[in-house]
Amino acid sequence: EVLGVSRVIVDPSFRLSGSLEGWADAALLVLSTPTSAPSLKIAARDEAQLWEGGRAAAIVGWGETFYGEETLTAMLRWAPTVVQTSSWCQRAAPGFHPAGQLCVIDPPSYSTGACEGDSGGPLLVVSEKQLVEVGLTRGGYGEFSTRAPSVFPQTALIASWVQGWEAALPPPAPATEAPAPVPM
Repeated sequence: EVLGVSRVIVDPSFRLSGSLEGWADAALLVLSTPTSAPSLKIAARDEAQLWEGGRAAAIVGWGETFYGEETLTAMLRWAPTVVQTSSWCQRAAPGFHPAGQLCVIDPPSYSTGACEGDSGGPLLVVSEKQLVEVGLTRGGYGEFSTRAPSVFPQTALIASWVQGWEAALPPPAPATEAPAPVPM
């Protein structure tokens, strides 16, 4: 499904420096037409159990499948991974901030990780039989090595901002069916 975007709403704490003072690179895209895709719940601060170390997760994106890949995919892909503890992330991921980030790696195979082109994509976990977004892909270490962790700002940092916009925006117009083609 390919849809247009009618409005881009940038997080007011956006910083070109990419510092953790703000979210650094979040934006909401208002679609010009409704989607048939289901919506995802965004984890808030009071749901910290959703990103506890050891929890299975999935990295989702359109990025490279290996470092230096020439052509990006036109298909959305996902890769299994595991959320790590904050103490492990602080040791393994230079500059890691436990108050607003989480990191993942998939031991013992070490075969998946975020890569170029995945930025902005979700990190998902399953809670009560539904997918929940707990992080947004921001980057990795070592030329996107699968032997180093991938780091994600927590969606908890922007959950109230997103919910405020969801309440403020008008509901999407119902999808209309295209007229049937006229035989010639």
